[in-house]
Amino acid sequence: MSGAICAFRKSAMVDVGLFDPEMATEDIALTWKLQRRFYDVRYEPRAVVAMQVPETLKGLYHQRRRWATGLAQVLRRNAVMFTDWRSRRLWPAFIEAVLSVLWA
Repeated sequence: MSGAICAFRKSAMVDVGLFDPEMATEDIALTWKLQRRFYDVRYEPRAVVAMQVPETLKGLYHQRRRWATGLAQVLRRNAVMFTDWRSRRLWPAFIEAVLSVLWA
């Protein structure tokens, strides 16, 4: 889940330990923690938001590099989920994320 626009239930965030400030993409890390605890995470395709985007190729490169680094951190932290059968619903997302990091 992107941090560009989001809404969280406070009790759920507290339950999973809030944001991890040491993670490069703390919004994605929080989303994985919520999903691993079986909280419902949804995408709203009709949401409209304004956001700043990199204006230069250098800026885009640094953004994508940070995203790839953050996703790699999330994958490393959550790799243990492959030993937990209850987490199997997240296996496709994990595999897709690995392919995304390899592509980046």
